[in-house]
Amino acid sequence: MELNPKNLAKKNRTEDRVEFSSAVDPGKLTGSAESKDVGVTTHKQDCLNSYHSPKQFEYANIGLAVLCDDSPFVKSIVTEHELGACVTRSRLKH
Repeated sequence: MELNPKNLAKKNRTEDRVEFSSAVDPGKLTGSAESKDVGVTTHKQDCLNSYHSPKQFEYANIGLAVLCDDSPFVKSIVTEHELGACVTRSRLKH
């Protein structure tokens, strides 16, 4: 079963507490994330960023927990440094 974050929020009646935003310029990330609890980073499998994404570092640097896909590099960083949690890529729907 694929996970669609917006449908999952609706199903769990959390739409009023979950905000989905488009990509944010790294220079503006701190200001836009001040009121957030979790930063989510996922990439399509054919995307080079799925192997070397800087997002987990940006989120951790501003104090957010990280939720990411299980790309080998990203997963190793998030789990080794206890930055958050990983979701199996096959369950994600982009």
